[in-house]
Amino acid sequence: DALSEEAVDLLTYPVKFSKLTDHQLSMFTNTSQLLAEEPNGILYNASSCLRYDNITGVAVGWSDKFSFQTMHPKLPTSRDLCDCMVGESKWNQVGTLHFDNIFYGMACLYEISTTEGWVDVMFAAINSRGIDMQPVRNANVVAPLVYFVLFMLIGCFFCMELFVGVVIDNFNKIRTEAINDRGVSGKQALMTDKQADASRDGEVLMKLRPHRVRKVVVSAAYVIAENKLFPFDALILATIMLNAVTMAAEFYGMPTWYRSSLELANLV
Repeated sequence: DALSEEAVDLLTYPVKFSKLTDHQLSMFTNTSQLLAEEPNGILYNASSCLRYDNITGVAVGWSDKFSFQTMHPKLPTSRDLCDCMVGESKWNQVGTLHFDNIFYGMACLYEISTTEGWVDVMFAAINSRGIDMQPVRNANVVAPLVYFVLFMLIGCFFCMELFVGVVIDNFNKIRTEAINDRGVSGKQALMTDKQADASRDGEVLMKLRPHRVRKVVVSAAYVIAENKLFPFDALILATIMLNAVTMAAEFYGMPTWYRSSLELANLV
């Protein structure tokens, strides 16, 4: 935040040394032109960004310590300029999830496959412009958007549904075999013969126990829930749908009275 607008623009969009204007070149020798305001205990030594002639002392190019861009060897990266302008400790990653190497990349894909933070990673990829380059909003929209949406559809939902489908299909086969071969019920399919016998004996014993007398409140709730003339299930379904409509009615910049009305409706 301490850098001037011209310095931030140069850091975001680096140029060849030969394309530097006199004002941009002076920012590396005069710290006051590099900062947006007068320095208050902050002193930067941006002269290390340049390479100087040993005899004349005149700047002749970018520093030899720069890594430069892969596709443009004569252009420094944003990180190169940031390190020499404000210090090496000032360059930070956008988020904790990234693709710096294969291990971080696999860990990132594994975490977003749980739908945790995948939107933040997608937007970071959309804003990315290359290795060690300053992000710019919506710099690369199409490829990251298509990749992450397809990954979530295939890698998350499709694979999860496939896994659940295989588990359910195998369970149905085991249950069918248990019913036909062993004569047990579906819920006893995974039990051994002794466990199934004990389960059947427990069900018989439960039926022989004396029934408790329902309390007044429990009896009244039971009558309301089981009354065929009173559509209790439909009332609960309508209440759930109205609650969903109430939550969906929120929007950014709501008036105070509107927000209070939604909160009251949600409580009711």
